[in-house]
Amino acid sequence: MTTTVEVILVAALVLGIVVALFGVIYAWEKWARGSRLERGVDRFFDRLSDMFFR
Repeated sequence: MTTTVEVILVAALVLGIVVALFGVIYAWEKWARGSRLERGVDRFFDRLSDMFFR
C-alpha cells in the first residue's frame, strides 16, 4: 500500500470515529436525557469520581 492510500484510510477512520461520537451524543441528548439510564450513569460516575478524587 502506498503512503497516500494509508493516509486516506487513517483520515477516513478518524472521521468515522468523530461522526460516530457525534451520533452517540445526539442520541443521548434526544432519548436518554432525564431517564433512569441517565441517573444510573450519573450515579456511577459520581461514585467513580469520589473514589479517585477524595
